[in-house]
Amino acid sequence: AEWLLNWEALLGAVLDRASCTMRLVHCPLRSGKRIREDAELSLPAGDAAMEAAEAWAAKVSERCIQGEKRARRYIAFVNPASGSGKAMTCWAQSRELLDRLPWLEITEVLTERAGQAQEVMAQVPLEDCDGVIVVSGDGLVHEVFNGIASRADASQALRKMPVGHIPGGSGNGLAKSVTHSCGEQYGVLEATYLIAKGGMSELDLMAVDQPSKPTRTSFLSLAGGVISDIDLGSEK
Repeated sequence: AEWLLNWEALLGAVLDRASCTMRLVHCPLRSGKRIREDAELSLPAGDAAMEAAEAWAAKVSERCIQGEKRARRYIAFVNPASGSGKAMTCWAQSRELLDRLPWLEITEVLTERAGQAQEVMAQVPLEDCDGVIVVSGDGLVHEVFNGIASRADASQALRKMPVGHIPGGSGNGLAKSVTHSCGEQYGVLEATYLIAKGGMSELDLMAVDQPSKPTRTSFLSLAGGVISDIDLGSEK
């Protein structure tokens, strides 16, 4: 079979010495949507061939990755109850792709209660985390940002730890905004592809202070007063 590979759609090359094969992790566009279309190459056996293939794979992967060329450690928060339970299905699709890339180290946290992600992000050592993946709706994203913003080193942490959003909830405004700004269709694979690529873009945050209450950090929108009453009333 003939393969047409697009550099922009490649996420990396992964060598399997045991089977003498190399997988090119590939997410091309078809009718505007990302699809998985990996290519697997059969290689000749032998140490010399494997060493040459390993060097070639490293060069290919280096060209595919945006930003700093090194292993990246992510914390992935997944809310199993989000989106009427669909978050776990979304995460399974995302995880299968991310696990194909051995330079990504994922620590999975299945949230069990409100505020858990905020507590983790307020305490995780900065040197142990290169980024955060949220598989849920905007509520869990809000928790993560507030956890980072509550740290003593918040200014540094907000710059160092990017937040990626895989849409797994009923409201996924951040994922929608990011995929749109990157020229991608809105979807689970598209969001995962952007995270795997390693690119980053800035996002404005808002700090809200109220008497006798801790500072809250907001993203994308802020509602208060009668607007909140209308929003809540419309869901009854």
